[in-house]
Amino acid sequence: MTTTTAPGSASDDLSAAAADAAAKAGRAWKRFVARAVPPALSGAQPVRGLLRSGEESYRADAALVAKAAPALFGELDEFYLRGRRVMGLTESEQFEEIVREGVHEAALALTAAERFTPEARKSLERRVRCAKDFVERREGEISRRLYAHRLTQSVLFTMLVILVVVVAEYSLRSNRIIAPTAAELAAMRDILVVVGAGAAGAGVSVLLRLSHSDVSYDVARSGAAHYRIALGVAFGVAILLLLKSGVIADFGIGPGASETVDSFYFWGALGFLAGFNERWATNLITRHPGDKPGSVKEPSGAKPRTP
Repeated sequence: MTTTTAPGSASDDLSAAAADAAAKAGRAWKRFVARAVPPALSGAQPVRGLLRSGEESYRADAALVAKAAPALFGELDEFYLRGRRVMGLTESEQFEEIVREGVHEAALALTAAERFTPEARKSLERRVRCAKDFVERREGEISRRLYAHRLTQSVLFTMLVILVVVVAEYSLRSNRIIAPTAAELAAMRDILVVVGAGAAGAGVSVLLRLSHSDVSYDVARSGAAHYRIALGVAFGVAILLLLKSGVIADFGIGPGASETVDSFYFWGALGFLAGFNERWATNLITRHPGDKPGSVKEPSGAKPRTP
């Protein structure tokens, strides 16, 4: 009686420890994800345009400038909204003050006929260009950081899934619920190694190109980064299936290769290299539905492509 319950007790302790570790990992994951989103996106206060936000005097100045120079004011208002959307709370308040100060100066420069002098118009144009350059630079920095953060999330989530599978398999095997053969254990090991290596390879591939690519803020907030990791995993698993099934026999992988220790390193290296093939899907996930193949639009001054 004692000999039959002892393995169960050890397995119960292992299951409890695994559940506790999973709960801690879940809490750490939530904190990790929360740090990926700028504070300005918390949704506490809706972002409004220059004509609808601030004190009455600010709105009056904005109305005067909008009437005198609608095109320039429209550009300034657009960059104001874009900047408020992506920046953190402190930085957003500073940017708001800079824009409002420019609107106030422009309103003071209006003549009695509510028109700008040539000097005042040039000053407003410089203010708009400064806002444009600042917002686009910060959008690029924040978008790349957020995109890299999402990539890291996906890779860590993949590793967590692999760990859960390993713990579950060990628990089931300890309870004698399953009794896999050595070949089956080696096959499962190779699949898990390829999945983890493919995810890591895809993440490294995208990160290497990230500094030379343009990433829009909407793409960074979407799940495009997660799909990149999924592509790397899919390529790694596909290579493993092709080799093990005998479709590709040029590598000299025999039937017993999966049962050797060297197989672990082989599939790890192959899965990592296969993960780099996610770059074949250039702009496949981030292309706008209205864009034609081969004609992806890039913003003015943007870098070559989206990773």
